[in-house]
Amino acid sequence: MISMKIGELAREAGVSTKAVRYYESVGLLHAQRLQNGYRDYGIQDVRMVREIRELAAVGIRVEQAKPFLDCLVAGNKKGDDCPDAVTAYRKAITELDGRIADLAGRRAALTELLNDASLRAEPACDLTIGNPMSTLKSITDATFADEVFGSERTVIVDFWAEWCPPCRAIEPILEQLAAEHPDDLTILKINADDNVDSVIEYQALSLPTMKIFRGGQVVGTLVGARPKAALEAALAPYLV
Repeated sequence: MISMKIGELAREAGVSTKAVRYYESVGLLHAQRLQNGYRDYGIQDVRMVREIRELAAVGIRVEQAKPFLDCLVAGNKKGDDCPDAVTAYRKAITELDGRIADLAGRRAALTELLNDASLRAEPACDLTIGNPMSTLKSITDATFADEVFGSERTVIVDFWAEWCPPCRAIEPILEQLAAEHPDDLTILKINADDNVDSVIEYQALSLPTMKIFRGGQVVGTLVGARPKAALEAALAPYLV
């Protein structure tokens, strides 16, 4: 039987001695005491500490680890070979789903605040306001396939919205590019607010988003406004 002190256990299991003491304090480890008062550990303790560490890496907290450790103590090869461990997985996933939903709600609230702030700050921003009489052709969910998939040229679909200052900033640049590459580039606009089906299908969740199509397939995605030179450089591989 292998015997080791707390420092040796910590090194073997890849944790600190402080972590080992904490696992003991919450009842997950039970060290033997030698006559001289030192804690004594064995291979089974190494397995249990490694199990706690690996569970923590996937989001299962220390206080949720007991079913997995009980499974190892019972002689199973893996800590999740037991029904209670499977139940613990399910509980952890449910908890994680709740946290994800909460974060998604916070993100939505922040996005709304950002959009509102962008509109209020717009007069002070150094933005080039797009021409209300845009030369770019607008498409919709209903006309998307006919306009995009049937083209033999590279097609850029610009997902935009009226409330989006960066969308208006990039519009005159897109108009210039369309005028400069009439033979090999088609640039189309689609209002994200009015054409939700296309937004969802092509995951245009930030605006502006430019989807680049060739032969009816998406071959590239650009997100956000950028200067003309930077946009031309990003599009260069698709204009050959």
